[in-house]
Formats: sequence, C-alpha cells, structure tokens
Amino acid sequence: WPVAAAFQRTEDRRALSPLIALARAEGSFGRAFAAKGLGALKDAAAIDTLASLAKDWRRDTRAAISAVKALGLIGDRQAGPVLLELLGTKGLDPLLLLEAVGALGPTRAAGALDPLLNLVSHQTPAVRSAAFRSLRDLDPQSFVLVLSGLDPDRDWSVRATIATLLGTLDREAMLPRLSAMLQDQDRRVIPSVLAALVKIRAPKVEQVLLASLKHEDAVVRSAAASGIGELKPAGGDRALVEAFHAAAADDTYTARAAALDALLKYGQEVARPVL
Repeated sequence: WPVAAAFQRTEDRRALSPLIALARAEGSFGRAFAAKGLGALKDAAAIDTLASLAKDWRRDTRAAISAVKALGLIGDRQAGPVLLELLGTKGLDPLLLLEAVGALGPTRAAGALDPLLNLVSHQTPAVRSAAFRSLRDLDPQSFVLVLSGLDPDRDWSVRATIATLLGTLDREAMLPRLSAMLQDQDRRVIPSVLAALVKIRAPKVEQVLLASLKHEDAVVRSAAASGIGELKPAGGDRALVEAFHAAAADDTYTARAAALDALLKYGQEVARPVL
C-alpha cells in the first residue's frame, strides 16, 4: 500500500496504468489508495476498474467506498449503471450508500432522477443532503420543484445544505426562499444562508450582514464578517472593528479571527489598529 499511497498523490497521467494495476492487486489499503489516485486523475479509462471495486463491496468495503468517490470525481455517465445497481442493493453499507448517492449528480447518470426523488425523504439526514446535492447537479429545475412541494427538512444540517445549494442557482428565483431561511429556528442554519445570500449578491445583503455582526451566536457573526470581507461595503470596516472588540468576551476566538480576516480584505492599514 505505500506504493499506492505515493502514486495517489500525483496527478501525472503516466500514473494511470500503475494505479489501475494496484487497484486490482491484493491489499485493502493499497486498493483504496489506488482508487483515490484514479479519482484524482479524472480519466474515464479507470471506470471499469473502479466499477469492479465498487461491485465487490462485500469483500472490501473500504476500497469500494474509495472507488465510488473516485467515480464521482471523474464525473462520467458511464459510471451510472454501477451506481444505480448499488442503490438497489439490499443491506448496502451505509457509508457506501452515501457516496453512491453523492456520485449520481456529478456523473449525471441516466435514470438517476427517480431514485434521487425518493432519496430526498430518506431517514438519514446525510443521505437526504447528498440526494439534494445530486438532484441539483442532475436537474436544477427538478431540484427547485421538489423543494417547493416539501416542508422544511426536520434536520438543521439538511436545511443548511439546501441553503448552500440555493446559492448556486438563479438569484431572482432563490431570493425569497433564502430570505425566509434567515428566520430559521436553528441558528446553525444561518451561516449557510448568509453565505448563499452573499454568493448570489442579494439586494441589501450588506445590511443583513452588518446586522448579523451583532448576533448572539459567534458562528453567525463569523459568517457575517466573512461576507462583509468579500463584499467590502462602505462602513463595513468600522463595523468589523467594533465586532472584533465586542467578541473579546466570547468563549471562542472564531468571531474575532473572522473579523480580522475580513478587515485585512480592506487593507492592512485598516486592520492595523486591531493587530
């Protein structure tokens, strides 16, 4: 496995043949490292080898998980059949299921839409999040349509994932839902909402960020500071200095560090008073 581990760190195309050979060799760690390396190369010539590893998951789950991750990185539709086959397998390893769901979107697998529509209501939050990500990749219109017919997910992490995904789509269409998500009852969702609003350059997002600098939660304040650093609104530097000093009472340095990083985006001279 040390050889496979060394090869998987390179993106040199000449490593393709050695990595395929190592992926077919004995030794679970070696196969897993080789699969990871093949994913980094993103060469469709590795799909058959990776598909074989994925199908053999009962014998070597570790290598199968690495293989499915690699198939997602390669992002070729040829990987679709093996991924769909895994989804239809009873008793599939939970981590392998999660990776297979996540790989469906990047590969844009034919026939993946219906399985993904079913998986957005899976009992496991991580699987639901992966299904939403893949659905967005595969068919953004279906993603939006599904969201419009669902109640907010019961798990905060899935709602945070959805906020992040909304930030990659059309601003005008996504703005109302993202704005409503600012009122989420779980403050752990808010940082993702703020980041999404910044990404789509939502109207009046600067005011939202400045107000969020005074939120009681340090992680929310950190996200607000990061957004201000990216957009650099007028007066944001002064608000960041105030936020930096106000965060001195926090139990964690997260908000202070974020405020300082954001101040540096305005220039070292602006940040100098708090350095």
